Formats: sequence, C-alpha cells, structure tokens
Amino acid sequence: MGRGGSQELVALEASAPARDEREVTLLGPGYGESVVVHLGGAKWMIVDSCINRSTRRPAALTYLDSIGVSPEAVVAVVASHWHDDHIRGLAEIVSECAGAEFICSSALATREFLQLVSTDGLSQTRLTSGVAEFRKVLDVVTGRDPAVASRTPKFAAADMILWEGSNEASGTRVVALTPSSAAQLSASQTIARLVPSVTSKRVRIPDLRPNDYSVAAMLDHASHGALLGADLETTSAPDTGWNGVFGNSVSVSPASLYKVAHHGSETGHHDQIFTDLMAPMGVCVLTPFRRGKVSLPLEDDVSRIVARSGGELYSTALGRGRDAPRDAAVTRTLRDMGATVEKIDPVMGTVQLRRRPDEKEWRIGLSESAGRLG
Repeated sequence: MGRGGSQELVALEASAPARDEREVTLLGPGYGESVVVHLGGAKWMIVDSCINRSTRRPAALTYLDSIGVSPEAVVAVVASHWHDDHIRGLAEIVSECAGAEFICSSALATREFLQLVSTDGLSQTRLTSGVAEFRKVLDVVTGRDPAVASRTPKFAAADMILWEGSNEASGTRVVALTPSSAAQLSASQTIARLVPSVTSKRVRIPDLRPNDYSVAAMLDHASHGALLGADLETTSAPDTGWNGVFGNSVSVSPASLYKVAHHGSETGHHDQIFTDLMAPMGVCVLTPFRRGKVSLPLEDDVSRIVARSGGELYSTALGRGRDAPRDAAVTRTLRDMGATVEKIDPVMGTVQLRRRPDEKEWRIGLSESAGRLG
C-alpha cells in the first residue's frame, strides 16, 4: 500500500504496452543501470546501459526483445554521463538502434574531449571502460548512413527539448534539466587540464567528480510525468548539479515517478526535488550500487527518500551482495598480492512501471529479485 493510496503490484508484463500507454522500466545492477521508456505511439527511448550477465547483451535490448519490441522502435539513446556503471554495452545499443538519435551531455562537446576519444593516439592511453565505450559509440555514430540517422550527437543542455511527441504521443516531451552552463564550463576546464597528462603520460582517464554534468531529464506529461535523475549530484556551487536545476526557470509538470539519482546516495539528494519537481506521494525507484566497500543506498538513504516523497520506494535488487567463495590459501595469496576482492553484485532485476491514460496510479511489475524498500 502506498502512503497516498494503493499502488497496484503485478507480475512483469510480457508484451508491449498499448500505443497510448506510458512505461518506465528500470534494469540493474549489471553492474550499472539502464532505463527503458515507452514515449507513446510505439516509440521508445533508452537511457544508459548495463550488461545482462545471463545473456551478455545490453539489458535494455534483452528487455525490449522479451516484450516483442524491435530496436527499430527506439528513437533516442541517451548517455547521461560516461561513468563505467552507466555506459557498458551502449555502443551495441546505438548500433542496433540504427535510426535512434544519440544524445549525451553538452559538457562532452568540447574539442579537447572529442579529440581525445576519437583519435588513434588514444589507443596508447589507459582508458576507463566508460571512456573506451564512449569512443566505440562515436565510431558507430560517425559511421552511420546519414539518410537513416544523424552522424552528429545531440548535446543536451539545461532546458533543451530532447524529444517531442505527436499523435498517440502528443503532449509528451523529454526535457533536459542539466547540465547548466556553469557545469558545462567546469567540466570543459577539467577535461582541458586532463588532456596533456593523458596523452603524454598515457595515464588512466579518471571519472569527473563530483558528477554535476550528468543529464537529468524530465519525461514531461500532465499526469504521466517521470523524473530521470541519472547520477546527478548536489555540489557546493549554487549553479551546478541539482542546485543549477532549481536556479533555472524550466517549466515542467510535476512528476509522479522518480528514478532516484545516484543510487539513492546522500550526494544525489536535494530537498527541492520533492517539492518542485515531484507530485505528492510519487513513486520512487532505484538501482543499488555494490562495488568494494561502497554499498548504496544506506538505510538512512532509504528513510530519507521515503520520508521526503511520501510515497513508495522500489529497488531492482534487494540484499547487500555476498562474498565470493574462496579457500584459505587463495585468501592468503590475494592478501600478499595486495588485491581487493569485491562482493558479488545482486542478481539483475527489473522494476516495470506502466500507466494508461485513464489510470490514476502506476502499475508496478517486479522481477523476483526486485522489491520494495522502507
């Protein structure tokens, strides 16, 4: 039962939604997350990517195939940022969804970054898997048939309309809430400082921290709106990250569904998310993050999200992972080597949310490993 009413819990629906039905499905961790969105009119959007360990394919493609949706139905593929846990397998998605527009953060539109990831000299550097995947994506995009899809990414910035529907999808649009101009400038300056050391010393390209350039977006609809928080964080600066969102004048309808930012961590929290962007008692959904000693969300995170939203919080996977089994001799060898052994991620799960025009609540489908938190 939701605090504001009854949320209908159902088994995962195995067929595609109706043309006038909205869907937001969260997949993960694999390790990472991916969001699959039915925009209406049999048009789909994929945000970020992770790998389904059982199929070794991007989880989004496996999911769409399971409900009978062709990659040809995907009109937009969004990379919210380049971190490893949000981009694995994205090049395969962009390749199979040949007619989809590729969208990424405008913070990555700098000459330095594009040159860094697209030149042959990059092969001699120690890439993070995220940057290496981004290079593969650019190779796919720039090699496309221009009669089918654009060879140039769309670089998302605050207040930009990324997609706007017609016919059965009329009244629906996808609006970028970030990055702000300040976040774009900050990321550009950081990337420019990295380029000389990366290319001359061949060092590993680090993730940009804090994550204030990630593409948070709103699936804007009068009653079926969804806030997609990506990994956006709140910084000390007044005009970047979530602070930058609330310093803007973007006009969107309150969302009844929130894909919680940054796996529910405190760094991804901002009180105004729930007062300015969310309808009262909205549904929240997240993927957990398990890597080494980092485990998100914490119990305090769950309590905070449930209290602020007034609604229900669901996770694609429950449990805290388990230690990889090993005997004493292996343990001693690993310790002598100074190696770190991480916990095995929980099994990938699915939270499927669907809503018809005449429904007042989202229907929530849960895979076996998914469940309610708090």
